[in-house]
Amino acid sequence: MTDNFDLKKYLAENKLMQEASSKINMNDVYFILKTYKFNPRIIDGNRITGIKAIDFGTYDEKTGEDAGMLRIDSEGAIYGQDNWGMDIENENEILDAIDQYRKNQKDLENSKMK
Repeated sequence: MTDNFDLKKYLAENKLMQEASSKINMNDVYFILKTYKFNPRIIDGNRITGIKAIDFGTYDEKTGEDAGMLRIDSEGAIYGQDNWGMDIENENEILDAIDQYRKNQKDLENSKMK
């Protein structure tokens, strides 16, 4: 006699599908980044058992400017080049953080040219 094993039910019951230690919903962050064409790449974890870190670009299609790559982890910490970093409280703040990073990189570039 064989029982049908329901993997989704097993994962849900064992909380493997939830990001228990995550401060923000990384699946939502991934979706936002993909929607706005920042080409997100999951570098740690996966969409089923939990995303732990995502790398993504900051290319602005309107201006043609590219401030470089960023990385976000499941605690809401965002890291960029030139020792740039900040924390966000929820996934809805990701676009504001990207804008802040672009501004900081542009200011840094302008200060180096003086």
